Amino acid sequence: MKSQKSTSKKSLESTRNETELSLLLTAVEPGVFQFIIVRHNHLSWITEVENALHSAYPDRKLSRLKLPLGFRQGLQYKAVAQESGFLLVDNFEKILEDDSARINFNQRRDLLSQYPIALIVFVPDSMEIVRKLQKGIKDFWSIRNLEIELRREGQSIIDFSGGMTVDYSGFGRTKPEKIEEFQRLKLRIADLESDPSTLSYRADMAYSIGRILGSIGRFDEAILWHSQALRQAKEINDRRLEAKILNSLAQIHGSRGEEEIALSYSELSLVISQVLGDKSGESNSLNNISRIYRHRGEDSKALQLLEKSLEISKEIEDRPAEGTILNNIAPIYLAQKKADEAMVYLQRSLQIRREINDRAGEAATLNNISQVHVYNGDFESALELLLQSLQIAIELDDQLLVAGSSYNIGWILFEQRKVHEATSYFYKAHVIYTDLGSRNLSKVDLYLHQIQEELGPTRYQEIIDSLAADEHPSA
Repeated sequence: MKSQKSTSKKSLESTRNETELSLLLTAVEPGVFQFIIVRHNHLSWITEVENALHSAYPDRKLSRLKLPLGFRQGLQYKAVAQESGFLLVDNFEKILEDDSARINFNQRRDLLSQYPIALIVFVPDSMEIVRKLQKGIKDFWSIRNLEIELRREGQSIIDFSGGMTVDYSGFGRTKPEKIEEFQRLKLRIADLESDPSTLSYRADMAYSIGRILGSIGRFDEAILWHSQALRQAKEINDRRLEAKILNSLAQIHGSRGEEEIALSYSELSLVISQVLGDKSGESNSLNNISRIYRHRGEDSKALQLLEKSLEISKEIEDRPAEGTILNNIAPIYLAQKKADEAMVYLQRSLQIRREINDRAGEAATLNNISQVHVYNGDFESALELLLQSLQIAIELDDQLLVAGSSYNIGWILFEQRKVHEATSYFYKAHVIYTDLGSRNLSKVDLYLHQIQEELGPTRYQEIIDSLAADEHPSA
């Protein structure tokens, strides 16, 4: 039975890789500049791509370049020489270590784009590397013509910041970046619609769109895209993708307070992941199910599921998941009045999230640490951490994080009887939760109602009108 699972898993990976390579070979049409990013988890993929290009286009020139030879004397010169050819950069991530190379690339890529070449760059499939490239390369989201992922089951990149290989979608960090990526993926799906051989890739992109829309609170659209992806995943019998989609749907329905629907999706995803031997998917499903039990007040069951999820994430060295799970365990211990244990878990979570540059995760953990300080009666320390969390959320344009931090800041200020200041933060949370259709809206409105009773309807409305004017200033 184990052998059959292993064979099925490798077959799914093989099919996905074949689809990705096919997309690459189709994209590199002669006479047009193409900038293509290949994320991979084993260096052998570079040679395999090179061989595939030679086989498909034997008459087109191909050169490989390794950095840090420098863009001034290396990449630009070779690019000019390779008319309608291919230029492969084995280790594009090296521009992160060479400021002059990165600056030169940003300054000269318009010149490079005048030449009919396919510039194909390879980077390890690491969240830290990809995020640094996003930050370091100007207009990263719009300059790519194609981004593909090639993976060998059981392989991992080594010798880079601890060698952690993680799944990373490249969805964007701020809301504008996410919307831009949504539009790019939507257009890409439309381009491929008439080609039946791209169904696997279209399903994956539809799933990605669903996740993007879910992350910015456009839940109804997210569900529609997830439903499309789910139909396609079933059509091609991609059960791993099916499990991911179900997990994502569970998170969306959970955010809308539809716990029974969320639980059914999570449990289906868990079964599929266990059948496939997909440890990462299993850990994710257990984490999602634990949230539902937590909302039901069944903390013991939730903790049991989270501990199992944590065990798996450590086993497969999934540090982002580990940081998330540690963060989710802590509130249960705090609810059990075990503040010291909660803080231990949160400090471990914060350390991991900072090490992997998970800024959104860092903000969430700072939020939870603040609640331990509140429990201990140290409101000033709590407020300091919440303001840090809010600043990160604003920088990322993460509306859910902005709302959560604003609500918690408002609560502390309300407890300190700084009612006017508290109102501004509660109102910010109210606007966002209303826009997202979040179930947290009722908690915020409860405090706003108390403030209205304290201040009186007239004074309260004056404050709200002033805040609304600041929120939507006239032109």
